[in-house]
Amino acid sequence: MVVIETRLDPANSLDIDGYHGLALMNFVHSIKRLNILATGGATHYPYDKNKRPSALDFAVYGGLSNTCLSTYSSVDLDSDHLPVHIELAAKRLSVFAQAGLRRRILPSNLNISKFQAYLNQRVLLNTEINSGEDIEDAIDVFNSMANSVFL
Repeated sequence: MVVIETRLDPANSLDIDGYHGLALMNFVHSIKRLNILATGGATHYPYDKNKRPSALDFAVYGGLSNTCLSTYSSVDLDSDHLPVHIELAAKRLSVFAQAGLRRRILPSNLNISKFQAYLNQRVLLNTEINSGEDIEDAIDVFNSMANSVFL
């Protein structure tokens, strides 16, 4: 799963962030194995009263049922930006059956605490993404890091 910060508001599509946001959204929708997860509301409330709130944050994911994912915003930062929290409900977790995919996401004997600590140390969560190719690259980097735990 990749979390992206870019403008998704079509009304702001004339600025560069709006253009990138719409291009990313169209790219994700064109690839049937990817989905978008968002709060459904604005995540950016500009200090400038002349600007409109917009949705800046969303996640791109694939291979998981959307019934096991949920998202919400919270007022945790002292800024004009609301962080987006994404929760994975492991009890409802299922992997879509696709050729070449294993049915299990993680090995049953995995130490989750060590796995999480390893990823927290190595995965950069503030990767700038401006194109569909950047999404693919970020997914590849994350998968490479996650799989390197098992080597």
